[in-house]
Formats: sequence, structure tokens, C-alpha cells
Amino acid sequence: MGLPTLIELRGKLMATPSLYYVRLIVGDPEKLAPFYSDVLGLKETHRVYEPEHVRPHFEIFMSSGDQNQLILMKYLNQPTPVPGEARVAFLVENVDAAVAAAQAGGGTVVLPAETLEKYNFRWATVADPEGHTLEVMQFGV
Repeated sequence: MGLPTLIELRGKLMATPSLYYVRLIVGDPEKLAPFYSDVLGLKETHRVYEPEHVRPHFEIFMSSGDQNQLILMKYLNQPTPVPGEARVAFLVENVDAAVAAAQAGGGTVVLPAETLEKYNFRWATVADPEGHTLEVMQFGV
């Protein structure tokens, strides 16, 4: 008998894995927080400012009300990475409204809204004002 696999270990640690948070490393969390609030309805839950941490940083935590969170983080002593380091997808009630809100909030459309009837969803890709991409998805269309 060998060592347990990672899948076997995960099964013992958590019966149903779920997303806990997504952390975007950004240049200006305070500038981007209103964008994510207006486009996705996320609410700021708290802020963390750790200038003395081994990796000094500032974070804004945002949530849709459940445990899933978006964290907008800036390292205080490091350059901001190039946007595109992560792809984040959010379920929304109306893709077209989310795209319009993104544009109104200074974002841009990367891929216009499209309905994929085969998969029963509509989606689009937008970028926030710093260029980080996010997918907005609507099922049951």
C-alpha cells in the first residue's frame, strides 16, 4: 500500500470542495471596489492594511452575501502584475445588464455577450478599469 493520493486526502478533509475566495492582485483596490460593486452587486465586508507584514499589503474584501469572496489586493512594495493572471467567472441575473454596468464603470468588453443554447447559458467577458478580465454568466436562457 502506497501513500494516499491528493484526491483521497481531499475527500477526507472536505466532502464537497467549494470556492472560498478569489484574490486579484491589483494596482488600486479603492478605485476598483466600486466597479465590482456596481457590476456584480458585491458589498465590501472589510479591509486589511498590513504595512509591517512579511509581504506588506492592503486588501478590500467583497462578498455577494455568501461565503464566496473577492479580495482586491495590492502589495505595497511590489509592482502590480500584468492583468490576465486569473480568469474569474461570476453568475449574474442578466448578462447584458452586467456588461452595460461594466462599461459604465470604466470597464471594456473583451468578448461580447453570446448565448450558447447547447449549454443553456449566456455569457460575456469584460475587463475592469485595470484590465483584469472576468466572465459574467447567466444560466437558463
